[in-house]
Amino acid sequence: MKRCDLKVGCTLEELRKAFLVHLTVYIPVNALLIGVNLIYTPKFLWFLFPLLGWGIRVLLCYISGVYLPSKPAGSDE
Repeated sequence: MKRCDLKVGCTLEELRKAFLVHLTVYIPVNALLIGVNLIYTPKFLWFLFPLLGWGIRVLLCYISGVYLPSKPAGSDE
């Protein structure tokens, strides 16, 4: 799959597809990490680090591929 972000000139459809791929991988992987953390080292919640770090990237992917392109041109909201 081609790396898509605003700098490489991807189409809107490719940006939306990239977001869905990120989200589809993010959810089960982090669920697995949470489970492993809570089973083996419940006193230290290390799963928060990848959850938040990767979550920022997923949020940026959402903003660039779904949220901003859906706003009408000239809209200040």
